[in-house]
Parts: sequence; C-alpha cells; structure tokens
Amino acid sequence: MQGGAALVPGGPVVWVAAVVGLVFGSFLNTFIDRWPRGESLLHPPSRCERCGRRLRPWELVPVLSWFVLRGWCRGCGAAIGWQAPLVEAATGLLFAAVALRAAGWADLLLGWGLMALLVVATGVDLKVRLIPDVANGLGAAWGLAVGFASQGEGFWHHVASGAAAGLLFGIIHLASRGGLGLGDVKLAAVLGLYLGPRATPVALFAAALVGGGVAAALLATGKRSRGDELPYGPFLALGGLVGWFGGGELAAAYLRWSGWPG
Repeated sequence: MQGGAALVPGGPVVWVAAVVGLVFGSFLNTFIDRWPRGESLLHPPSRCERCGRRLRPWELVPVLSWFVLRGWCRGCGAAIGWQAPLVEAATGLLFAAVALRAAGWADLLLGWGLMALLVVATGVDLKVRLIPDVANGLGAAWGLAVGFASQGEGFWHHVASGAAAGLLFGIIHLASRGGLGLGDVKLAAVLGLYLGPRATPVALFAAALVGGGVAAALLATGKRSRGDELPYGPFLALGGLVGWFGGGELAAAYLRWSGWPG
C-alpha cells in the first residue's frame, strides 16, 4: 500500500512470499470449507469428502497435488473441485504481489494479513452469504498490532478511517433494512483500518462501482430479480485489492485532476 521500493525487487523475498502464500492458502481453504459446517480446523485430518480416506502428505502439496491427482481421489475416484487449487494459487500470487511492492517488513506483514482476510471473506461469502466474525476480528487485531508497532501514534489516522468506513456502512445497513449484512459493515471497517484515509474511499468506490455494475447486468439478463441477495463481500475484497495496490496513487491523481490540495 505504501508503494516505494520493494524489499528485494524481483528477488528471493518475492519467491519466498509466493511459497508462504501457497501454504497459507491451503489453511485458508480448510477454513472456507469447514467454518460454514461448524467443523474444527484441526480434526479430523484432511480427507476425501466422499469416501473419508485420509489424505497422505504428498496429496496435500498446494496446487501441485491437485494436478498430479488430475482432480480425482485415488481412493474412490470422486472428483476434487477447483476450490482448493484456486484458493491456494490466488493466495500465493497475492502474497507475492504484496512482497513485490512492500516498502518494508511492516508493509509486508500488513499486506499479508489483509490478503488472507480478503480471500476468506470472498470464499465464505460466496458459499453461505456470511463473512465470519472471527476472520474480521483476527484481521483487525493483526492490523492494529502491526500498525501501532510500526507507526506508533501515526496509525491513529488508520483507526479513524476504519471507524468512518464502519459508520458509513452501518448507516447503509440500517437504511437497507439488513440488505447489506453486518459482516460487510465490519469488513468495510477493517478495510479502512488497513488502507487509511486516502486509499479507503478509492476501495469503497471501486466496490460500489463493480458491485452495482454486476447487479445491473444480472437484473438486465434476468439472472437475478429485485430483492434477491447478492453477496457483497467479494466486491469489497476487490475494492480492498484496488485500494492496497493502487489506492494512494489513484487518490493522488484524482486530487491533481480536481485541483484539490493533496
């Protein structure tokens, strides 16, 4: 988010970040799978959903195992969905992208925390139309801990930004009579915490623009009717990506164009 020179531009940190992201993505996929069912993340061990066969270590290598198995369980032949490799690959790419732009270790850790939250929020919201409080809570705690440890009192601007985003979405939640979920309100607040006062408006505007466009397209094609629920978490996640990777630059460009003092 802060931009500037990367830790090691194009160097080993980016590759390490990709591997860390792949491994962490495997954990995030487990959460996305099990949280909606109320299952423990640790027990039972990873298994085939159809035959219950416990997966061996070589079957748990992120992304690679799926291709080696050709998307099928070796025990019963059941198809293994695309979710796991998609979540793992996406997390790996996002972690690497954060490392490529990070201005320092604090920026790197903040970015990784935000990427993990956005992946979980998107995956779970698409499945069950909910954003877990535990994900928002852990994301906020991580952001506060790393932010204050690295920026000290300067991070209060981010806290104020989070409070403002949460208040705005809280008003929308009340005005929509629950059409916008409380999970979205909390996610917007956490986005404000991570992105700060300049990039947060860019993120929320991008989410509204894309979300509104998708909703209009679905209505126009008859795939949705008025009153149908449309998960907003993925759009907030997309807005969060725009805010993290380019929000500051976009806000500065807008201020220059409008003639407002930056």
